[in-house]
Amino acid sequence: MPLLERSPSRGARSPRTQVRLATPEDSTFLAQIILRAGRSHLAKGYWDLVVEDDADDRLDLIELLTVLDARSSCHYSGFHVATVNGVPAGAATGYDPFAEEFVDAGHALAEGFDFLEWSANQVSAAYTRLKPFTSCLPRFSHGAWVVEWVAVMPAFRGLGVAGRVLAEVIEAGRSRGYHLVQVAAYIGNESATAAYRRLGFTPTEESRHPDFQRALGSPGMILMAMDL
Repeated sequence: MPLLERSPSRGARSPRTQVRLATPEDSTFLAQIILRAGRSHLAKGYWDLVVEDDADDRLDLIELLTVLDARSSCHYSGFHVATVNGVPAGAATGYDPFAEEFVDAGHALAEGFDFLEWSANQVSAAYTRLKPFTSCLPRFSHGAWVVEWVAVMPAFRGLGVAGRVLAEVIEAGRSRGYHLVQVAAYIGNESATAAYRRLGFTPTEESRHPDFQRALGSPGMILMAMDL
């Protein structure tokens, strides 16, 4: 899911951007990235449906998912983190959703709910709120490298951070032998889709549903792909 974010103070020296693999110590930062990416250009997104009211509980749940044994798309091990002058600025993940060790979002959420001791009513309500989102889930291809949870913190927008971290995540897929990379974005996020087009992605499929529109304020999702 989606993208971009303007810069911190621009002093006499140019900011130094580096990209590294994420570690468990990045979990708090990654939770913020995942939440921001899930919202994209919208007022609310995927995680606002999971946890409706409590912002702290929402971030706590996402942070937990980054370090659980369940290797979902939220797990820290798939992320690259971009730093600007040593400060974490942005991140993105790459993964194969059909890999044997990969756990889908529903399984990871269930493990997170269980760990946090959510009641049956809380869990049921969360899944009910998520149902509209599932109406437009992207259909990733077998054998594709998927890029997701791409975001840059607001203070670092305009420094090319997203491009740097995306390049590293895509290269990670290429180095593993993947020949196709896919990414999904909310329909209407023109800045994200334009950025992906500049990298070489082209739209391949759209999923639209009125329930998705009512719940999130976007008609649905667009899937984009690029040959490696």
